[in-house]
Amino acid sequence: MEQSNQSCISLTAFADTPYIPAQLVQDIHGVLSVDCAEGQVIESWHIVLAIDISGSMTGGKIEAVISSVMLILEHLRDADRVSIIQFNDQVTLLTETPVELRDGRATLCSILKNISVSGCTNITDAIIQSVAVARRRGCYSQIIMFTDGVHNAGSELRKAFDTISSMPFDRKIPINTFSVGPDPDAKELMKFASATGGDYAHVESTNQICGKLLILIDNIATTVSTNCILTMTARAGGRIVGVNGVSRLRELVVAKKYQINVGSMYIGRSQKIMCRLSVRVLTDDEMCGNSVNDLQVIADITCVAGDATLSGDFHVSRIEDSILSQEHSDCLSDARLEKLMAEIIAKALDHAEDGELRRAEFAISEGISALRSGYIRNKGAIDELTKLGEIFASGEQYNRRRNSAYEYMGCYNK
Repeated sequence: MEQSNQSCISLTAFADTPYIPAQLVQDIHGVLSVDCAEGQVIESWHIVLAIDISGSMTGGKIEAVISSVMLILEHLRDADRVSIIQFNDQVTLLTETPVELRDGRATLCSILKNISVSGCTNITDAIIQSVAVARRRGCYSQIIMFTDGVHNAGSELRKAFDTISSMPFDRKIPINTFSVGPDPDAKELMKFASATGGDYAHVESTNQICGKLLILIDNIATTVSTNCILTMTARAGGRIVGVNGVSRLRELVVAKKYQINVGSMYIGRSQKIMCRLSVRVLTDDEMCGNSVNDLQVIADITCVAGDATLSGDFHVSRIEDSILSQEHSDCLSDARLEKLMAEIIAKALDHAEDGELRRAEFAISEGISALRSGYIRNKGAIDELTKLGEIFASGEQYNRRRNSAYEYMGCYNK
C-alpha cells in the first residue's frame, strides 16, 4: 500500500574520505541523506488517539488535551478516520469503528466531552490495544498518545516493547507520544516514538499541545511514503562496523549487510545517517567487478520507498587528488553536527539519570567547547546546548524539567 514518486525522494550516498592509498586498511565514514522535496501525498489516514484518563490528569491537563484534540479534528482532512481509546487501569475503545471526519466530527467531539478521569496509568495495555486497533483497518495508520504519568498499572512495559518489536520491519506503525506536565516517564515515551518512527514532545499547556499537534498533523498530511527502507550491502574489502542515526544513537554492528527503516518521508524531510566502514584497498586483480572508473565500491545502497527504488554506493578513489564536492561537503557537515549533538546530549542524559547533574552539566559544557573550537561550528547548536545546560544546572528542578531535556534528545534520535 505504499506510494511514492521516484522523482520526489532522492538518495545521496558518499564516503567522507574520497581517497585511500593502496595496500591500506582504514576506517572511514559513509554519509547517507534521504530527502523528500515534493510528490503525491497519501490521501487518507487512520489516526488512533490514546488518551490517559488516570486521576493525575486533573488540574487542567485533561481539559487541555481534549480541547487541543477537538481543535486538531478541524485540521484533519474529511477523508481521514479517527479512533479514540481512553486508558487508566483499564483500556477502553470508545469508537466501535473508525469515524470518518467528513460527517463524524460532531460525534467525536461528543465522545471527547464525556471523558472523565480516575484510576492509575496502564501504558502497556494502551500501547498494545492502540497497535491492534491501528492494524485492524489495513490502511495507513498513526497512533498519537497523551499521558501525564509513569506506568503504574497492568503488565510491565517490556510487553509493550515486545508488541512494537513484533511489527513487520517494513510495516511499522508510528507511535507519537505527548508527555503532559512535569511527571511522565519521558525516557520510555521517547523510546516508544523512536522505535516506531514517531515523534516525542513534552507539553504543559493547551497552546503547546496545539502547536506541536499542528506540526505533527501537517507532517502526516504531507507524507508521500511510509516505511522507507535503506539497505547497505558491503562488497569485497568492506565491512559495516557502526551506524549512527535513525532510532538508536550508537548502534554497533559488524556486517556485510544492514537494513534501516527510516520511517515516513513527508515533504521537506531530510534524514541523514552516518555509518562507519572498515575498508581494505583492493589489489588490481580484486578490483575486477568491484570498481567503476578506478573507484573502489565499498558498499551498495538501495532505498525502497513505496513503489520507488533508488540506488547509490559508497566508494573511494585510487586517484590521490580526489576531493569532495561542495554539495557533499555541506551534507557531511550537517551529518557530523547531528551526530555530535546526539552524542553530547545522550552522554549528559546518562549522567542525569544516574543522579549526577554536575557531570551532566559538565558534559554539555564540553560539548559547547567542542563546537566553538572544533571544525564543526554552529551557533544554533551552541544555543540549544546552552538551554539544555540550564536544565541540568537547575538542580532540584531537574525532575520537573527532565521532559524538556528528553525532547531535545528526541530531535536528534530519529
